[in-house]
Amino acid sequence: MRLTRWVLGLLLVFVGAGLGASPAAAQTEGAEEWFENSAANVVRSHAGEELPNLSSDQVADLTVGEPVQAVSFTDQVEAYDQSNLWVAPILVDDEPVGTVATQFVSGESEREEITDDTRFSEALVSLPEDLRVVVEPRLGGSAYMGGWFLVGETVSPMDPVARSVLAGEVPITTFNDIRSDLLSSEVVSEETPEAEEETFSPMGILRTVAIVIVALLIVVGVLVWLRRDLTDSQSAKNHQPTSRPTTTTDEVKVLARPQRRSKREEKKNEDSDD
Repeated sequence: MRLTRWVLGLLLVFVGAGLGASPAAAQTEGAEEWFENSAANVVRSHAGEELPNLSSDQVADLTVGEPVQAVSFTDQVEAYDQSNLWVAPILVDDEPVGTVATQFVSGESEREEITDDTRFSEALVSLPEDLRVVVEPRLGGSAYMGGWFLVGETVSPMDPVARSVLAGEVPITTFNDIRSDLLSSEVVSEETPEAEEETFSPMGILRTVAIVIVALLIVVGVLVWLRRDLTDSQSAKNHQPTSRPTTTTDEVKVLARPQRRSKREEKKNEDSDD
């Protein structure tokens, strides 16, 4: 009986430990080790594109600072969810020159994002203990992980995405209203291209082809009809009888030409008259 209770108690301990583990913590387990062992090499491999202002010697000497796990905004005011997004400053001779972030899932870095933003890097180096790094992934779209903000009683933008929607420090209540408006406009802007996007179906293509064929047949029919009408008109003109001009001429009467008498006959006639 005691053995049974001991076994059940041990099972409850293991089950309780398993239920108490945070899903986000389980997903990001090993993230700090990744930043310590792999992040610097990842940054160096992309330094030519993402850190163009660094010399080759600076790239070789760069290090990655202490990583910070961000939380994400929720629909409830001042309520946050643990996220799988981590970020750390990039340093050269202990000077912040940029940032490296990762989306760490199931013990692996699935996506890295490197910037040369020194303001973001400086904010991470001098991060106050009473403030937290909060990400709004819906502001990032497909190009960025999101907008990174420094949140306490006030909200300040940290990265270029956050600065594109928030110019400076504002009270958290004001930011909640701004964020709500931004997300509403973002949803509209994301849905509008899909609604306006033209889709081509087989039936639509067949319908278009049929319309084109009918239009061509109508054009050909009109041309044939016009040509036939022109031919008929020309044929009728050719078969029309021509009227010959009537000439009025005076009737010529042919008179008998008088015959000339010989001298003998003339003398004979004169003698008979005597």
